Amino acid sequence: SCPYGRRVSGVLNAANNDDIMFTIGESFPSGVPNPLAGSGASYPGRIQLAVKVRDIDQSPDDEIDLFLVDTTIPVGTNFSLLPTTHFGIFRNEHTIELNFRLSCMTNFFGPNCTTFCVERDDEQGHYTCGSDGSFVCLR
Repeated sequence: SCPYGRRVSGVLNAANNDDIMFTIGESFPSGVPNPLAGSGASYPGRIQLAVKVRDIDQSPDDEIDLFLVDTTIPVGTNFSLLPTTHFGIFRNEHTIELNFRLSCMTNFFGPNCTTFCVERDDEQGHYTCGSDGSFVCLR
């Protein structure tokens, strides 16, 4: 069980050499978006991912391989400016290469995405949010 959700890609067909590539903005065949959007306001400091590879043909579902990733990656607030963390697993005849970027949900900041800040300029406050979520006074 995963607290952030489970996604299934659907059947993927490789046009050449069994290589399947996805780029940002391209959805998986089942409609799962890329990049994946998680839920939850905090980041525990690491990412865990399991990728099961199955062969679907006339015989029953055959699990070909299981790739497990358990690593830390940096987090930020602007997805397009974040560095990409590359992770590759090479086992037997199979290879999986993944690129990760992780950003906090809107209005959350900090290394664990736990600092909440919403800019305001009204009777309840006059501030913007710094890159770390701190209040920056307007007046």
